[in-house]
Parts: sequence; C-alpha cells; structure tokens
Amino acid sequence: MLFIVCGEDNVSSRDYFLSLQSEYRKKGSDIKKIASNELGVVLTESSAGPNLFGQQHVFVTENLNKAVSRKKGDKALELLERVSRDKDFVLLDWEDGVGQRELKMATLGKVKEFKPGANIFKLLDACYPSNLQVFIHLLQSVTTSQNEMFIYIMLRRHFRNLLLVSSGANLSNLQAWQFMKLKQQVKFWQPESLISFYDRLISLDISLKTGKNAYSLKSSLELLACYYL
Repeated sequence: MLFIVCGEDNVSSRDYFLSLQSEYRKKGSDIKKIASNELGVVLTESSAGPNLFGQQHVFVTENLNKAVSRKKGDKALELLERVSRDKDFVLLDWEDGVGQRELKMATLGKVKEFKPGANIFKLLDACYPSNLQVFIHLLQSVTTSQNEMFIYIMLRRHFRNLLLVSSGANLSNLQAWQFMKLKQQVKFWQPESLISFYDRLISLDISLKTGKNAYSLKSSLELLACYYL
C-alpha cells in the first residue's frame, strides 16, 4: 500500500505526515525510514513482513516523485506498482510542496493533498506598494500561530517568481493566467525595491533560524510591509 501526503501547504502536510506515523506507532507498528533509492533493496529483501516481535513494518520516505519517471519501463515506477499491489507492505511518502496534479504515481496509492486557502492567494496578490492597508488586513485574517511559516514560505516563493518575471524569464511551470498576474503585479514595483524586499525575506529566514529576531514571524512581515508597501 502506498500513501502519499502532498500539497502546496507543506507545513500542514508535514504535520499530518508526522501524525500519521504516530498513529501507526500507537498501533504497534515499527517505523522504518528509507531513502527513495532504497525501495528496491527493501522489496528484494522481503522485509515488509512482521519483525521478531510481531510488529508490522511501516516504511517512510520523502519526495519519491523526483525519483519517478512517466516513461514506460521506469524502474522506480515499477517498484511502486509492486508496492501498490501488496496489502501487507505499507509505504508512506511525503512530497514537499508538490500538488496532486504533479504526482507521477498518484494513481498507484492513496493521496492526501493539502491546498492553500483562497485567501492566501489574495494576500500574495495584494503585496505591492501603495496597498499596505489591504495587505495588513488580509495578513491579519489569514494568519494563525500554526500557519505563519507557511505564509512566509508562500510569500518568498511568490516574490522569487516576481523577480524571475521581472528579469524576462519564462516560467514554464505556470499557467498563462498565472504568468499574466505576475506581470501585472511586477508593474507596481520599482526593480530595486522588488530585489530589496526579496532580500529582506531571505534575511528574515536566516534571523529566525539563528535566533537573532526579537519579533514573531507575523510581526516581522508586518514591519516589512510597513517599510515597502
């Protein structure tokens, strides 16, 4: 059995992935972490059965999607097809920031996807100079103590795309309407301010990881908005 946990809301999906492992532990299962390239060895050794204590093995891995190709005869895909047919073999996979539509093995197992709420996209679209009040209002409405990091990650990813669009890059992973929205938003920014805002977002991540930021993540984002918007 293959169980894939995925979605752009990687904070919520990660929490669910960890809680899923916890549930299996409560049932007496033995959790075994494996790298995506170790799946073949595990299957060959037939170690999916109960251990000496009668515990079921549950194998845990991450980002299998990167190791899979849709081409016929792909070894990784064939291994996952074997997993999907074996009811006694449990494989849990977490995909970091990947949507279900991007999964190459979605039809082979159960998928739990965590999508961002609609308001988070309104927040991203509202982040431009002269729009401070709207941005702060949206930030207040979408932020909880559990999703502050997710909001930050989405902002950082969004502004990376804005920088790429402003430099003339063609983002093939985006749909045409998404690309056009980015082009419209770029027009509100001076190039120097756009680069500076993105740099401050990166610096914010570093200050949080090193414990040098005296403010909460939400407060830090509000301060950045007040300065740039």
